Amino acid sequence: MTKWKTWEAIQNGSSRSENFRTVRPAFGRSLSRRISMFGFQGGESAGTVARKRGYMQDAQQRWGFMTNFDLSTIKNEVQLSTMVKDRSRISETQAKSDVQAWMRGKEF
Repeated sequence: MTKWKTWEAIQNGSSRSENFRTVRPAFGRSLSRRISMFGFQGGESAGTVARKRGYMQDAQQRWGFMTNFDLSTIKNEVQLSTMVKDRSRISETQAKSDVQAWMRGKEF
């Protein structure tokens, strides 16, 4: 039988060597705040929202295979270049170069 060490046990100083699993709150949300490159965190200014919407539309024009959902889940440049590489079947180097060129001058 495998025992799991809960987050509470770690906080209380339990030092037994057991497997570790993260205890998640209800509805599957992680404990850390999720930040996405194109998504909205709430409390952002109207200018920030408009800028991110513009970036999202620009990305969809640049890479036609990107959906709103795809872009709302991308959290950073690495994830964006990986999706570009995988979906457009170009090299990793070319995808990174394309994404860096596209991101130049943009504030996320």
